[in-house]
Amino acid sequence: MTERKLISLPAVVLFLTACGLGTARAQDVPSTAGAFAAYCTPLKKGCAVKIEAVQIGAMMESSKSAKPTPVCTVPDGIEAEAGHKAIIAWLSAHPATANLSTENGINAAIKALWNCQESVSTGVTSRGVPDKTGAFVAFCDDTKHYAKCANEVVQASINAYFAKEMNGKSEHCSSPDGVETRELTTKVLAWLKDHRDLYGQATPVGTAAAIDHLWPCH
Repeated sequence: MTERKLISLPAVVLFLTACGLGTARAQDVPSTAGAFAAYCTPLKKGCAVKIEAVQIGAMMESSKSAKPTPVCTVPDGIEAEAGHKAIIAWLSAHPATANLSTENGINAAIKALWNCQESVSTGVTSRGVPDKTGAFVAFCDDTKHYAKCANEVVQASINAYFAKEMNGKSEHCSSPDGVETRELTTKVLAWLKDHRDLYGQATPVGTAAAIDHLWPCH
């Protein structure tokens, strides 16, 4: 049986940085769900970090198991901030969860809100870009969308990295060390512009294909 690996700390840091949460501290929030919901209204960056960290922790626990179970996370298609606010609102509306640990409360909210769906159709990805590759490329032609487009491309690389860390293998390639975000984003978008056959595919499929071809598992 192939030994499963833990997600490494660099992968977690990369993920939180891509979410714009790299400098906040998950531990600086209340330890019970009710106090957490009150503290996080309005939403604070540390609360968002905690929600992301709980999901990463669940994936890490699954990766350690000889028989990994499905992990419930906020589905793709729900933008990060909207998902965080929905979780806080659900906890506030369900006082019976107030004495749960913050981690258990967050997990309960995710399961109740999205029923462990991997994705929902909203027209956008969780990074707030169009969910079809062709529309994504057109969207990214406008330089004011650079940050969102870069986050989407970086996420594709992180997804491949996480898969390899968790499972020992990945269907896709991550970008090699030393490739900066701007270079990665520019090259992926240029490659996609030359591959219109992917325009009807989901944006994560297109970005992953671009990285696979540009840096074939280096």
